[in-house]
Amino acid sequence: MAVERMVMLSAVGRIENLKDILFQVLDSEALDMVDAMTQLAENSNIYSLEDNVEMVVDLNNLAPFPINTDIRQKAQEAQKMVDYFHIKDLKITGFEDAESLNRRYQALLDRVEPMRTEYEEIHKRLEAIENFKQNMALFENVDVDLNQIRDMKYFTARFGRLEKSARVRLKNSYENLLAIVFHTGSFEDEEVYMIVYPNEVADEIDRVLKSLHWIDVPVMDNAMGTAKETLAKLEKEETDLYTRLAELDEERKTLYRDDRDKVREILGHMLFLGRIEEAKQQMAT
Repeated sequence: MAVERMVMLSAVGRIENLKDILFQVLDSEALDMVDAMTQLAENSNIYSLEDNVEMVVDLNNLAPFPINTDIRQKAQEAQKMVDYFHIKDLKITGFEDAESLNRRYQALLDRVEPMRTEYEEIHKRLEAIENFKQNMALFENVDVDLNQIRDMKYFTARFGRLEKSARVRLKNSYENLLAIVFHTGSFEDEEVYMIVYPNEVADEIDRVLKSLHWIDVPVMDNAMGTAKETLAKLEKEETDLYTRLAELDEERKTLYRDDRDKVREILGHMLFLGRIEEAKQQMAT
C-alpha cells in the first residue's frame, strides 16, 4: 500500500463556531491533531506581518483551552453505560441544545446508574467469593469454628502455604518455635498449614515463617463457622447473586429494547462532547 504524504493544516476560527468545526474535523477521522501551543512556539511567523498585523498581535495572547471537568466526567459515565448496554457502533449527525442534552442525559443516568453499579458490584463480589472459596477449600478438613480462632485474645492463628521443599526445614524448627503447627493438607506442589502461637512471640514467628517463604492464605476475614460451613454459605450467596444478575440482565435488555434510539442518541452526543474536550487540549484560544 502506498504511503501518502501528510499536510500540516492550521485552522483559525471564531469561538462560537468551535463545536461545529470540531464536529466536522472529528467526524471525518481524516486528521490527526497536534499540539497548537507547541506548533505556535516553533512557528511563530505563520502569518505575514504585512497583511495580518492584528493576527500577529493576537498570537501573543494565546493560551491553552481550559478543561471542562464536568463534560469529561459525564463522558466517562456515558462510556460506562455504553459498555453496560454492549453498544458497539455509535454515530451522531449533529448536535442538540446543550441544556436539553444535559437534562435528557441526567434522566437516563438516574435510570441506568443504580442498575449498572449493582451489576458491577455483584461481579466484584462473585470474583471475591471465588477467591474465598479457593482459599477456604484448602482448610475444609479443619473442623473448628474459625470465628472463635479469629477472636482469640492472647493467641494468633494463621493459615498458609509452604513449598514442599520447606517442609523439612519447618519440622527442624519445631523445637525452637513456641507454637502449634497443624499440617492440614496439600495443594499442587505446596503444603498447607495452620499455626497457632502466643501474641508475645509474634515477631519471632513471623521471622521464621518469612525465612521459610510462608504464604499467608486469608481465610479469617470471611469465616462463618467451620471451613465447610463457610463454603456452604459462600456457595448459597453465589447462587443468589447469579439469580440477581439474571434479573438485572433482563432489566437492561428491556430498557434498551424499549428506548434504543433515545439511549444511543444521548450517549452518542455525550461521548462526542468528551471527544471535543480531548481535542481542545490540543488547541489554543
